[in-house]
Amino acid sequence: MRRFNLLDEPWIWVLDKEGKSRELSLKEVFYQAADLRGLVNELPTLDVAILRLLLAILHASLARDVKDYESGINLWRELWNYGLPSEKVCKYLEQWRDRFWLFDDKYPFYQVAFNKDKEPTPDMEPSGAKLNGEISESAHQPRLFPVRTGNDVNNLLFSEAVRWLIYNIAFDDNACNSGGVLKALEVKSSIGLSWLGRLGLLWVTGRTLVETLLFNFVLLDPNNSFIHWEKGNALWEINSMTGRRRRKVIPPKSQLEILTFPSRRMLLKLEGGYVTGCKLFGGNSIEDNAFSEQMTVWGKKETKNSTEYYPKPHDPSKQLWRDFGALTGGDSMKQYEGVGVLKWLEKLVGENCLYSMPITMCIAGVVYKPRYKSSVEDVFFDSLSFNASLLNKLGSKWNRGISNVLVDTEEAVDSVGTLAVKLIKASGDKEDERNNRKELSATMKRGRDTAKSEAYFRLDLQFREWLEGIDPEKDQLDTKCDKWRDTVKKTLQKLGDELVKAAGVKAFIGHDGMNTSIAYNNFLTSINKTLQKVEVKNNE
Repeated sequence: MRRFNLLDEPWIWVLDKEGKSRELSLKEVFYQAADLRGLVNELPTLDVAILRLLLAILHASLARDVKDYESGINLWRELWNYGLPSEKVCKYLEQWRDRFWLFDDKYPFYQVAFNKDKEPTPDMEPSGAKLNGEISESAHQPRLFPVRTGNDVNNLLFSEAVRWLIYNIAFDDNACNSGGVLKALEVKSSIGLSWLGRLGLLWVTGRTLVETLLFNFVLLDPNNSFIHWEKGNALWEINSMTGRRRRKVIPPKSQLEILTFPSRRMLLKLEGGYVTGCKLFGGNSIEDNAFSEQMTVWGKKETKNSTEYYPKPHDPSKQLWRDFGALTGGDSMKQYEGVGVLKWLEKLVGENCLYSMPITMCIAGVVYKPRYKSSVEDVFFDSLSFNASLLNKLGSKWNRGISNVLVDTEEAVDSVGTLAVKLIKASGDKEDERNNRKELSATMKRGRDTAKSEAYFRLDLQFREWLEGIDPEKDQLDTKCDKWRDTVKKTLQKLGDELVKAAGVKAFIGHDGMNTSIAYNNFLTSINKTLQKVEVKNNE
């Protein structure tokens, strides 16, 4: 029984140039990509999961003839100058039409087909509410404020089901490792979180969907000095997916394989014209060192004999711009290994394939509940726009300069936290300090963290506007950086004034050698020294 072919049926939500959202089929997305702003599905994490599917289709239909550096660069340049060959892409899709049926006895899309007489017992049989990422219901506890409510919460339309099928394969939690949450941790063959849930996901978007696709269409392997990728097959090109529940596999070295990696093996349940749930049969797991993955931040840890790399999840409480220098290679501390898509764009700028133009760096992720990671707490997203020229040789000194001002910014914000602690101390008395040391320490920590959080909040929009306005080919680095330091100083000084005012008379009188005047003067001295002009710093 075949139903709902992804090539023809609308299921991907997009935003057109007029700002209207529309639901399109796979073929329509490729034919209209130049006239679309981007993907606008229910969650940003769902958008990137679908983006990876579209990228895999491009690799399968366009990139198989890339055999060396020159052919890779030439293909990308041709696509950028003349646009996507939609006819060629859709001709490829037509060749694999029978693999894009959502329901099919032999090849259901992204699912496992079984002989009904030999079908193994599933690990779990989640409801439609669990499948639906808007609700993010775990095996034992629903989300308190689901986006979707009502009697039909477990009944998904086919168009919804295919989106959440893709999403769950990419971001499923840890609950499927057994029939129960606590029991899951005792299963030695546990496969853990789905692959994308383990990453520090990062990708780049442009002004249209075509630009977004091409920015993330990495045709050469930057981790091996830009050689061509190894050959491989997309998930739909494989003749069968077995029902074997848990299996660790060698990290893929092909873009087709990593972009369509089956972290979960699932089979949708069809009842009365709706998808009411699914059967979950575990899935595949790979080691952290899957360097074919181009959409992650890589952390690194120095050991006695080697350097170990691992996907580094984002801190959802930290704004993306605070890591700009590290992510783009300007951080002298080298906390991270470069992100593949950014390395690729840097190479394209260096080859004059890309010129001065705005691009947007995006991150997203899923926050799982601590310890067991057996359900979802939240989803986060952040983005940062800047000039593509910051990624070439001309931009390297800019990246170092921006990284330096971010270090100064962080140090200045620390001074705000220190001011908050000193004001709390100045407001205390000996009896409080003697009787409630633990509580006082907790109060100081909360005060410091709250003050720093407010400082970053006030600087957030200002930094984004400052960064987006940089044109490395026209602007002077020192002048721009000094302008940002002035912005930080004015913003933090105003916040410091407010903290002093809020501290009240008790802090003004003081306690244990600390009062408002001393705390505030120390604060001003600290930020003035930290945020000196570039020429002053260089002369010291």
